[in-house]
Order: sequence, then C-alpha cells, then structure tokens
Amino acid sequence: MDDKKQLKIREMTNEERGIWESIERHAWIPWVSMKEVAEKKEQPVIKRGEGVFLEDIHGKRYLDASSGPVAVNYGYGTSKIVDAVKEQLDNLHFLHYRIAFTDKVADLVKKIADLTPGTLNRIHLNVTGTDAVEGALKIARSYFPNPSKNKVVSLYGGYHGLSYGTLSVSGFAFFKEPFARNTPPGTLQIHPPYCYRCAYGLEHPGCGMMCARMLDETVKAEGPGSVAAFIAEPIMGVAGVITPPDEYWPLVRNICDRHNILLIADEVMTGWGRTGRLFTCQYWDVEPDMLTMAKGLSGVYQGISAVAIKDKIFERFADEKFFHSHTQSSSPISAAAAIAAIEMIEERDLVKRAATMGGYLRKKLEKLMAESPLVGEIRGKGLFQAAELVADRASKKRLSEAVPNFSDVLHAKFQERGVIIRLGGYNSDTLYFSPPLIVEESEIDTMVDVTREVLGEIHSAL
Repeated sequence: MDDKKQLKIREMTNEERGIWESIERHAWIPWVSMKEVAEKKEQPVIKRGEGVFLEDIHGKRYLDASSGPVAVNYGYGTSKIVDAVKEQLDNLHFLHYRIAFTDKVADLVKKIADLTPGTLNRIHLNVTGTDAVEGALKIARSYFPNPSKNKVVSLYGGYHGLSYGTLSVSGFAFFKEPFARNTPPGTLQIHPPYCYRCAYGLEHPGCGMMCARMLDETVKAEGPGSVAAFIAEPIMGVAGVITPPDEYWPLVRNICDRHNILLIADEVMTGWGRTGRLFTCQYWDVEPDMLTMAKGLSGVYQGISAVAIKDKIFERFADEKFFHSHTQSSSPISAAAAIAAIEMIEERDLVKRAATMGGYLRKKLEKLMAESPLVGEIRGKGLFQAAELVADRASKKRLSEAVPNFSDVLHAKFQERGVIIRLGGYNSDTLYFSPPLIVEESEIDTMVDVTREVLGEIHSAL
C-alpha cells in the first residue's frame, strides 16, 4: 500500500473506519468493482444533504452537479416533500392495490393524466424506471392481435434498465454480455441521432436524417407485421445527453404511424421539467403512444414510476387483467411524495425556471468551450446539459485515450474541489451538468469555474 493510501486510512475517524469495514466485508454495490472500491476508499461518506449540496462525515460540503443519477430534481432536504411523506407515514404507510384504494393514488393518477400530452390519460403506477419500461414493453407486445407482431426497435446507446426485459432494448453491449445467453429475443437496434459522431459519416442538415430513416428501412426489412414498437429517450441520458435535431422526433412519429407500430418515449430521466419542458417530447409537439417516467416524479424521495398510456391502447386491455406489479406498486407514501413534488413544480414554476437557468448554464458552457480546447461539443436542453471532452478537436480523439485512468483522475480532481460529477457517454467522454432544478446562478458559476480549473490542469499536463 502506498503512503497516500496509508495516510488516508490513518485520518479516518472510528465511525468512518467502521462504515468502510462493513462495505468491504458485506456490501455488493451495483456498477462498481467491489475489490477496487474497497482498496481505494475514495468516495466520501455522506451524512446529510441540503439544497444542491451534500455533506460528508467530516463536514465538507460538495455541490452535486448531476443530481445524483439525474434524479434529485428538487434538491436534498426539501421540506414540502419530506413533510408530505411524514404525514402519510402517520396516517397509512402501506395498502395493497388489490385490497383497496387510497385518495393519494387517485389524486396522483388524475394529476399525471391532466399534465401528460394529448390522450395519455391512463396511468399505470409502479416502483422504478425499469418497471415502467418493462410494463410498456409488455403492453406493446400484447397490444396487437397478431402474436407475431412483437419485435421492438431501440437505439444503440439507449438506456432503459437492467432487468432481463429492459436489457434487451438497452443499447450497451457491456451491460448485456454477462447475461447474453438469457436476454429475451425479438429486439433490434439502430444508430442514434448522435450528430457529433455520426455512425453514417454524414453531417446535419445535409444528412437527410439518415438516423431516423433507418427506422423506416429496418421496419420494412423486418416486415411491418413483425414490429410492435420503437422505444427511445427524447434526449439520450446515459449515452451522454445526445440531443437529436428538431426534425428527428416528428419524422419518427410519422414512420411509426405509417407502419402501425407504437412509439414509446422513455422520459425516466428527462421528464418532469428537467429539460425546460414538463416532458421533453413537447419540444417537438410529438405525442407518444406510451410515456415512461420515474426519477423526477418524486425527485427520488420515494421509489415511484409510471407509464402514461393513450386511451385507445388501454381500451384493448380494459376487460383484461394486466400482470405487471410489485408489492409496493401504488404505494400511498410514494404517491404522497409525487403529489408534493408536482405541487412544488407548479408553485415554484420549476419548468420555466429550468429553461431560464438552463439558458444561463448553456452560455457559461459555451464560454468554457471557447476557452478550453478539451471541450468538443456542448449539447442538451434546460438543466440537462453536457460537455463532450476530447484530446483534440480536429480528430475528436477521446480525452480518456490521452489521460491514463481518466475517470478516476477527473472524479478525484472535482471531489478535491468540492464538486460531485457524473461522467459517462456512448463512445464518448461526457461530463454532465444536470444540477437540481432549484440551483442558483452562483452555484452554476461554481460548477463551471471548477470545470475550467480542472480542464486547464489536465490540458497543461498533456
């Protein structure tokens, strides 16, 4: 063990040492190598959160520049939502949906139906974003009388969950590889509207929207009688905030209509004001056949998700039983949290605020790009922005190819400066800027100023 690691361990408090001992011996945390986590012990141990800040066991504060996994839309310690959850706990903590109904669930589904676009008036509640997508896939594959019309088309780089069903439509090979022999068949993938690194070697607007037209070609090649649905995120989240040209979604809607296939908009990450619209598909006046939502529905104060379904689709199932649920589906506590979150959106006009603050953030990031040669592209909408980092703009060489242990280096540099970041992307090194919707201009300034300092330090070392 090197001296730096030994020093860090010696500086731990007894409480912190005990926490790490428990993690090392007993925890199996998703998305990370437990051996590596235990050896490095680099993550801060967080004790509390307030607003856009987290505080660790030593009292150090960190600005959460990504809202966790783009989910903490309303900040930490928000009294309105916390009080609603406490009140519901005092009254009724649980009620199984097959036994009886609660006013909270009735109020919530009506509220969602009133706010979703068009005729998306039937609301199926569940627990996680994965659940919502899984439910939408089940509905799509059961909707058509012809059982052979059951294939689903999705995008490379799309992320829709890690259950077996949602893995089949998620577009990252490394998620699927350990389970490849068991993932469900019947899914097809096409390239995303990733203009900065177009898979077809074309440039917008002279590309003829090849990425959208490939949906048309794929459906025709497979046979429209075999394809049930197309699913995509309006702005692709885990892929790196990939934002399509304005023509993309209206063209996709038209293709789906021509071939009689259902359009599923996965707004688990982009819904509930994140991008400066209540739902991101509203930027293009596109009404999907189903719309999935989760993170922003309660700001993850409770686990809750939903699928909003067009009336005409629900009518196909009105006299049937739909087998998709969990014990905590339609939880009164989760419904109370979601209602409070929606009320907060309305009372504080957070959708408009996300658009306004997103505009301020965008100007700051564009200025950063003008100053730093390591920023290849800025993209996104509202408070869902990202910078794709490159070692060389001309070749678009990924910055991670030039900096050893790039992810660790970047996270450590930001953490030292009191900022927690999210780094990811599909075939890219993308730095997310997606703070809670309550963020202030001064906090945006801090995020961007720290980014400028970190990138400057990395650039000087290349």
